[in-house]
Formats: sequence, C-alpha cells, structure tokens
Amino acid sequence: MKTISKMTALLSLPALALASCANAETGESAEDAGFTVTEMGEFERPWAIEFIPGSTTLAITEKEGRLWLMKADGSKRTEVAGVPEVAFGGQGGFGDVAFLESEADVEGPRTIYLSWVEMGENDTRGAVLGRGMLVC
Repeated sequence: MKTISKMTALLSLPALALASCANAETGESAEDAGFTVTEMGEFERPWAIEFIPGSTTLAITEKEGRLWLMKADGSKRTEVAGVPEVAFGGQGGFGDVAFLESEADVEGPRTIYLSWVEMGENDTRGAVLGRGMLVC
C-alpha cells in the first residue's frame, strides 16, 4: 500500500504543474495565453468523451445513460440506441467509453467498452464494465 501512496504522491506533483496553463510569475491567465473555448453542443451531465479511432467522430456519455456520437466540428449529433440501462443517482450512472486503437483502419462495426452502474438486489448498485460492437 505504501508503494501506491508514494507513486500517487510522485505523480501528483507533475500533474499539478501541468494542470495550469497560467504563468504564476507574470500573473498571465489561460485566456491571456491564447486558450479559447468554443461551445460544440449542450449535454445533460456529460461524463466521458473519446474519439473513435481513425475518425473525426466523438463518443460522449451522459451520466443519465445516454451515448452520443458527434462530429468533432459539432455539425452532426446522433443518440446511440441499445445502450445498457444504468442506475442513475448520486455517483451512479454512465461512466467511461473507450475504443480499440488497433481498429483505426476498420470499416464498419467497432469494439466499444463502456462502464456504468446497474441496480442490484435489495436496492443495491454495482459498477459494470462491458464490451460491445458499435454499428454505425
């Protein structure tokens, strides 16, 4: 357990240094440094976002249990049907989304990994990791 704690501490310092785009010495903010924000769309509690390898399409999860595909320029957005039912509430809901980078050149269905929370017995909830095929 100590090894994990030491590793976390070692990784935390560089992460903090990289997390800020502001220059502490000059007082320059991220906005002053040229960082701009462009709104691409509105979502209800977005949780995870991932490019589908080899494409300009993003997969975006919403905590309530929706999965969206959206072009990176925001021009087209489609809700994906057939996703698992999630137990939304508190910390529970749809979680991460991931794809196999090795399928970047694949035409057709792609392997997709999702995490979510589902209802269990006696009003319990549990985390789930699943794999499926995304057919577009």
